[in-house]
Amino acid sequence: MDGRLILNLSDNDKSYYLRNGTKLYYEQLRVAYKDILGGAERPYTYFAFVTLCSATLEASLNFIILNFCLNKYGPLKLREYYESYIGLRFKSKLHIIPSLLSEGKLIINEDNPSVKQLEMLITLRNRLLHNKETLETFDLPHLGSEIIDGNLVIPVSNANIEFQILVKDNPIESIDRDMCLKFGEALGCFKKLIMDAALTDTFIANEMLMLCSW
Repeated sequence: MDGRLILNLSDNDKSYYLRNGTKLYYEQLRVAYKDILGGAERPYTYFAFVTLCSATLEASLNFIILNFCLNKYGPLKLREYYESYIGLRFKSKLHIIPSLLSEGKLIINEDNPSVKQLEMLITLRNRLLHNKETLETFDLPHLGSEIIDGNLVIPVSNANIEFQILVKDNPIESIDRDMCLKFGEALGCFKKLIMDAALTDTFIANEMLMLCSW
């Protein structure tokens, strides 16, 4: 689905076009996935791939919600309802869409491996894009130092000391080839079982979607 046309043939109102820009995201994602699969990696490749994956997922979720609001509320009230959904947290959008599109009949299957990978992707994306360093504290070993005539004096035996500084891992360091391939595969499942299904009115229970039991 490249886009939607809503034509008004009465000549007294506007017609509408809704572009599906996610197609470009998935095209780039396939190329990047094949590069990693084929071993064409650079120092920045994994970070860039994870960023592309998260951008593709968020763009997809936003478009699904936009298309849903257009179908349900029409073009004139689209913005009013769309903005109430688009402000949801990233992970919340993933979880709310199945229920939204199925009128409460379907929910996301949290035990599905692809769903778990997408949740990991969202968490990692937040850590990468909103990383905050903290001021760490550490303890020096006892030096036996003292103040003599206003000067700090340290015994010669303690002139060389060893100490340890513990710092948190940078989230970039956690990304590797295997993680990238799993994210790519999970997005492929998402596109087939959720994205495409949502846009073609074939939204039914599958590996990633399960019937609500209450």
